[in-house]
Amino acid sequence: DGEIVGAYGSDGSGKTQLAFQLAVEAVKNDGGPVIWIETERSRFQSERINNIAGKDNVLDDIYRIKAYDLDTQYQSYIKVKENFDDVSMVIVDSLTARFRLSEKFDERSNLSARSSELGKHINAMEDMVDKVGCPCLVTAQVYDAPTQYSSGDMMWGGSLLKHSIIYKLYMKNSSGETHEVTVEQHPATGNNSFHININDSGVQEV
Repeated sequence: DGEIVGAYGSDGSGKTQLAFQLAVEAVKNDGGPVIWIETERSRFQSERINNIAGKDNVLDDIYRIKAYDLDTQYQSYIKVKENFDDVSMVIVDSLTARFRLSEKFDERSNLSARSSELGKHINAMEDMVDKVGCPCLVTAQVYDAPTQYSSGDMMWGGSLLKHSIIYKLYMKNSSGETHEVTVEQHPATGNNSFHININDSGVQEV
């Protein structure tokens, strides 16, 4: 309850597909509602939700908020906090897309302002999940920061997100329908990896 989980990876790594699966499971197992904050146009797919849900009708319990600029995205957290008391899950897909696209933060001299704005969003999300008492899944892109030890995919947002999100799921393509998921910073299990298949029926652990 009341924790923020991050799923990050490159395009096509399965972040949004995982979010679809979790939204369906949250409605089925907890009764909903699920709040989906969409920051990139046309990412939410009703047909995909229906395919995963099968016979069960879950769309009536998934509320989509369109937030295609940073101000609307920020206000979405407040709107959820003020209008809902009992929520199964909040999904923000994607937390970082509008930051990356914003012209306000396209110069290195604006990094401090970007961090300040991102921090404001994180604080608002924390207030939101504390109020509605449910987990929040956020998706995020990556940037390349290679080191001598790794290929260097880092969650966009840097140390601010790293220290604000209780644990993270690093997702990457493996082969075909198979994707590798690495759990990072989980308070109970620590770091570990597993594989999932993503197909027409949704997400299944291998």
